[in-house]
Amino acid sequence: VVARSNQTALQAKDVVEDSVRPRLLQYAIDYDKNTLTLIFSETIEYRSIDCTQITVRANVSEADAVIMSNCTIMEYSLNQLVLAMHEQDIEKIKRRHTSSTDLGDTSVSISSLFCTDRQGLWLVPVVDQIADHVEKDLSPPELEFFDFDLSSAILTLRFNDVVRAASLTSTAITLLRGKLSNMSHTLRIRSPSL
Repeated sequence: VVARSNQTALQAKDVVEDSVRPRLLQYAIDYDKNTLTLIFSETIEYRSIDCTQITVRANVSEADAVIMSNCTIMEYSLNQLVLAMHEQDIEKIKRRHTSSTDLGDTSVSISSLFCTDRQGLWLVPVVDQIADHVEKDLSPPELEFFDFDLSSAILTLRFNDVVRAASLTSTAITLLRGKLSNMSHTLRIRSPSL
């Protein structure tokens, strides 16, 4: 208690320390922005955050889960965190056939070692909690790079996002001799010989 002029400060008769561990109240995943937003029951100590303690599952029954390898704190405000998920982790999640893009299909588990509150109390562990909000990836993939090896007749395409190989249509790819050329070649996929 702070003393005011011409008055004396009152001393507390008893001090009760914080003994309540922080809890995850809700979370949201945005697959378009690759972010994970976490809301806790109290202020957490951002310097204690260890993203490798988060596991994302495409659905609760899926045994093959993605343990986050890294993340970046984008926003921090008392009891809310916005984490940028590592590109490598997002790619692993999106490669799944049962891709976690729907509300009922996404769950996280978070170890108590993920973070502490300001008193140093560890988080109450989270086991397969379903997301409160999921933002689907609505951005189409963009071609970043291609290489055509004439000796092996292999065309390599690299996109900025995960693409399903089965969805590629080879006849939709046309190679031009130059930027303004009218000479072109449309690709056809040959069946591999067995």
